[in-house]
This record gives sequence, structure tokens and C-alpha cells, in this order.
Amino acid sequence: MVALSLKISLLIMGLSGIIAQIILLRELLVSFQGNELTLGIILANWLILEAFGSFFIGKTVERTSRKMETFVLLQLIFSLAFPLVLYLSRILKNLLLTIPGEALGLGPIFTSSFLILLPVAIPHGALFTYGSRLYAQSFRGEAASIGKVYVFETIGTIFGGLGITYLLIPYLNSFEIAFLLSLINSLVSAFLLWPGRHFLPFTFKTTLLGFSFLLSLLYAIVLVSPIAGEVHGSSIQSQWKKMGVIHNGNSIYGNITVTKREEQFTFFMNGVPALTTPVPDIAFIEDLIHFPMLLHEKPDSILILSGGAGGMIHEILKHPVTRIDYAELDPLLLKLVRQYSTPLTQSELSNPKVTIHSVDGRFFILRTPERFDVVFIGVPAPQDLQANRFFSSEFFSFAKQKMNPHAILVLFLPGSLTYMSKELRDLNACILDTLKTVFPYVKIIPGDINFYLASTSKEVATVTTEEMNRRLKARHVETKLISRNYLDDRLQGRWLEWYSQSMMGAGTHINSDFRPLGVFYGLSYWNALFSPYLTGIFQRFGKVTFNQPSRF
Repeated sequence: MVALSLKISLLIMGLSGIIAQIILLRELLVSFQGNELTLGIILANWLILEAFGSFFIGKTVERTSRKMETFVLLQLIFSLAFPLVLYLSRILKNLLLTIPGEALGLGPIFTSSFLILLPVAIPHGALFTYGSRLYAQSFRGEAASIGKVYVFETIGTIFGGLGITYLLIPYLNSFEIAFLLSLINSLVSAFLLWPGRHFLPFTFKTTLLGFSFLLSLLYAIVLVSPIAGEVHGSSIQSQWKKMGVIHNGNSIYGNITVTKREEQFTFFMNGVPALTTPVPDIAFIEDLIHFPMLLHEKPDSILILSGGAGGMIHEILKHPVTRIDYAELDPLLLKLVRQYSTPLTQSELSNPKVTIHSVDGRFFILRTPERFDVVFIGVPAPQDLQANRFFSSEFFSFAKQKMNPHAILVLFLPGSLTYMSKELRDLNACILDTLKTVFPYVKIIPGDINFYLASTSKEVATVTTEEMNRRLKARHVETKLISRNYLDDRLQGRWLEWYSQSMMGAGTHINSDFRPLGVFYGLSYWNALFSPYLTGIFQRFGKVTFNQPSRF
């Protein structure tokens, strides 16, 4: 009985580790507005703490005669700590006296994630050492015990990864998952301590047994009652500080939170605003859409890769287009946009000209047989590998193959009309240089957001503001900002001259799938905004790894 319970416990150990790691990682990403560097810091802290628990606490296994009781105690500590640290991860910014939407620097990210993960990762790490010793005692296989424990833990990890992806995340909130995992651990602990033939009351073992059953009962009550949902709701409201959260949920792609203030809805993905409706950022949306649409003589077929709902489609439909293909990876986002619909989003998503594809944008452009006149990349700057896939030379080549003659590829990056820092300059130069390796003509429209319009046709660089204004009037496009005077101001040569001067000294770097320099420069720019004291480290890395001749 004990031997079977121990094997099951080792499986649960692996399952618990991967589920706790994924849940806490996702929750901390929301608080940190995370990227690849944030992920690395959190995972590094998890590994450090697991190793600490495995070595410094696990080595006490040779000095204690109560190995099974200690193993169970560590399991129970894990089961108690997991829901607690999940709650702490949500109220983290309250403890740090920050506001929702405020990003944290690398120092606070490292320190806070270390402290939050500590109560969970240390006992989980020690479980492996104790599990190996108990397995060796139970099956008299001293040398092979560690290898077999690894096998059981790995099998549990595989089942945990599959379970959280396809069963837990789609149907349960984070606290329901946490309490369910705690219940499983406490039940396994009780079976490990079950007395069998000999039962001595009032010993440490029987006390732990009673505590295991008590915790199991408590977790079961929490799960079947509204308590788990209430804890989830209160922690969300505390996390978002009266921002009017009306929905918070997880998909396999990330966390989505919807807030409502008066009649304005904001949809956050992993803590970062993804779209706002019914009043979006008018200046950004109109610039992004109407500049390329007016530069093209007859934009008929349009492709939007992410971010189309909430303004982009609405502005595109003002032009005489016949087809809009909109690829959005996470179907939950569009489901929520429909659930909390506004006249803007309802008109966009129900228009017969619009075809929605719940698929990765890069996969879609590889597989579609269609060709397009304008391709909009609605993905923000490449601060992670997922976003970088839309800014690489390989992707630009794929997109070029699916573009009609005179077609335009549109993307945007952070910019400035006052001061271009080295980090901002390097990020823009890297993506611009990559575009130029694929497209012979790239039109740059500088601003607080820089727009890049790439084409195989010279027309994108030669169309005058007079012609753009004529097309604006001929198509009867109504806008808030775009006018003859606005076009003259935004497209005048002095802004491009200022941009060119600001870019002086940037090296020539090509971003690719397997040499993702865009991620490095994106992270370097992000670090300069939120952890400027570490700027020197990024600059030294850049010199060592990417040192190439100047582009001017």
C-alpha cells in the first residue's frame, strides 16, 4: 500500500511542479507586463529555489528517522503555500505601491518573484531528495532509485502539462486549479500515512494524518462552495484597483482581463492593453490605416495580422475594399469582444467583407492561397520571440510572396520627435535594415510612433500629398484627423531629415528567426525605460555580440 502510494506521490510531485510553475508564471507575467527577459528571471528563480530546497533541506534526509513524515510535511507545506503565493502574486503591485499598467524594472521583478516563489519552490525541491531516499528504502534499489524517481516525476510532468493545457485552463480559474492541486497533494499525503495494521494514536505520524484529512476536507469545501470563486474575484479587484474589472479569464495563450469605465471597454492581454472600444486611440488608428490606404491606388484586398478589432477594421472599411482577412491567434479575445460588444466592434466583426481566422498570423500567411494589396502587422515591438516572428527577414519574405504588385506591408515601432535614444535608434534601425533586405522601397513616417510602409513598387515612395488628398476626397473617407493640412505636416521632409540624422551611428543588423536581434534591441529599449541603471550591461552585450560596421 505504501509503495503504491509513494509511486503515485512521485507522479503527483511532477504534476504539481509543472502546474504550479505555469500558473504562477502566468500570474506574474500579468503583474510584470512580462517579456522573454521577465520569463527568464522568473524561471531562474524557480530553478534556484528548487535547487536550494533539494540540497539544503533535502540533505537532512540522512539525519532524520522520520523520512516519510518529513516527506508528507513538505507536501502539505506545498499545498498550503500554493494558493497563498497565488494571492500574493495578484496583490503584488499593491504591496509595491504601484498602479495598474505601471511596468516594473528588473530589480523589483527579480526580488518580488524570488520571494513569491520561495514558499512553493523550496519544499517542492526538497520533495525530490526525500522521494529518492524513500523509494530506495521501499524497493531496495539504492543506485537506481534516483533514476526511477526521475522517471515518475517526468511522467507526472507530462500529464500535468497536458492536463493544464487542455482541461484545467479552459474550464477553471487559477484559484480553482490551485485548490484542486492542493486537495490532490493532501489526499496523497493521507494515503502515505495510512497506518495499516499498526496504529498508535497521538504520535507525530497520526497528527500529520489527521491534518492531511482536515486539509483535504477544507480544500474540498472550498472547491464545491463559492469560496474559490470569491477569492478569485476579490484578488482580481484588488489587483486592478477599482478599474472596473468585468471579466478575467485564461486561455492557453495567456490571461485576458476586461475593464469597463463608464461606456469604455479595455481588453488587456497579460496585463498589457490590447484594444479599447468604442473610442480607440484615434490618432494612432487613423495614421496606421489611412497613410498606407491612401498611398495605394486601389486597395481592394486587405490582411490584418492581429489587433484588427476595435478601430482598424472600422477605418479600413471607409475605403472601397472588397475583402478583409483578419487573423487573431486567441479566439477567447474575439469571443470576449463579441460578449462585451459596442456599436464599433459589432459593425466590424459582423461586416460581410470581413473574414475572421482564429489562427497564428504567420501560419495563416504561409498557408493562404490569397494575395493582398495591403498587409497590416498589428503586433507591437518585438520584445519576445513570439512577436519577433513578424519582424524577421524570413517573415517579410513570406509576406512578399502573398502581396500583389504595388502592395504595401505596414508595421509600426516606438519612436520620438524630440530625442531618439541609442536603444530606440538601434531597435528601429534593426527592423528597417531587415525590411530593406526584402523590399526595395520603404517609406518612413516618423513620429511618437514610427510607421514603416514597405513595397516592391516605387509608388509607395513617390505618391504626393496632393494625390493622397485627392484620393481621400474621391473615396469620401470621413476622418477625425486626416486632412490636407495634416498630410502636409506629417509627411513634410524635415521630419524624415530629423529621423535620418537621429539614426546616424546605428550599426547594420538583420533580424532573423534564428538570430533574433529584434528581441535583443526590443528588450534593451524596454530596459532603458524601466531599469536604466542596467543600460550599460545591455550595451556591453551589444558590443560583444553584434558589433558590425556603421550603417552610415
